[in-house]
Amino acid sequence: MKVLVVGQGGAFNLEAFVSKAFRQLGWDVRRLDMYQEISSFRRFNAYTRMLATRSYALHALLDMLARIENRIVSLVELERPELLLVIKGEVFPPNAARKIRHVSGASTALWFPDDPRYLHSLLFHIAPSFDHVIVSSPSTIPLLREIDVDSVVHLPFACDPTFHRTLRLERTYDVTFVGSYYPERRRLLSVLKHQELRIWGPYWDLPWASRSLRSKVMKERANGDKLIEIMNRSKISVNIHHKTDLEVKGKLNMRTFETAGCGSFQLVDHRDEIGAFFAPGKEIVCYDSPEELSELVDYFLASPKERIPIAEAGQRRAYADHTYVKRVSMFLQRIGLAQS
Repeated sequence: MKVLVVGQGGAFNLEAFVSKAFRQLGWDVRRLDMYQEISSFRRFNAYTRMLATRSYALHALLDMLARIENRIVSLVELERPELLLVIKGEVFPPNAARKIRHVSGASTALWFPDDPRYLHSLLFHIAPSFDHVIVSSPSTIPLLREIDVDSVVHLPFACDPTFHRTLRLERTYDVTFVGSYYPERRRLLSVLKHQELRIWGPYWDLPWASRSLRSKVMKERANGDKLIEIMNRSKISVNIHHKTDLEVKGKLNMRTFETAGCGSFQLVDHRDEIGAFFAPGKEIVCYDSPEELSELVDYFLASPKERIPIAEAGQRRAYADHTYVKRVSMFLQRIGLAQS
């Protein structure tokens, strides 16, 4: 069985983790980097991704200017995969999915990790072109069915145990946060300014972040192997969901599973649905307010005999239940492509 995974290149993103999971399940995997195909936009990769998710008019314009629809259809006809899997689809021409459905007979699927964001600006426009749609929030399923997208699968994020793993490093960082600046994150982390807090991520060094927090910002990027190192050096990893993820039920961010996979002790903002994935207080610890976050940081920094077993239990749970192999297996069973 062969799958063509279409998205962004790289070794440390959802495309890479999903591709590896397919290989572990015995599939022949081919990857297509859309930004290599759209050579004229390659220099503006980050801006293209950002704008195309926020405006379908721009998405359609990119399709027209790039003229890659026929190239994608030809590649599918050449490779003849049983499954075309598009990740996110911010620069993928949806008409190509419709052509592939009729011309090659391959099943087509869109894995959209950014819901509930970009529903109206992107997902609702492109989802009907695919046979199957994968979403991160179950709240998106009835919305897609209202526009006649019948095969919708909820797949939470996960970890990759070959990458999200424990390293033999001393935990020399008291408290860490990895993620982009948002005002609500600033307000939360401000209560930790008395701690040895380290922050990685974009926009934290700009004037709107307080001076006390700007002094905590690390200059190097925190992706790939560096992210794994940070998790392994952290006594406490703080996780703060994006505000739009907090507005819906059922979605946990990628960092929840990645942190657990690295065996790092995690303090995460409380969600009712966390209990469906990890046991609060035993495998993960939740906070409900900035004040409680500060109190829990103080408590667990002083209590390694409690902190370490919780982190280890969280990793065991992540490896047992929340891997990309398990997520991909579930999806293939749902669409009737699971190999016996």
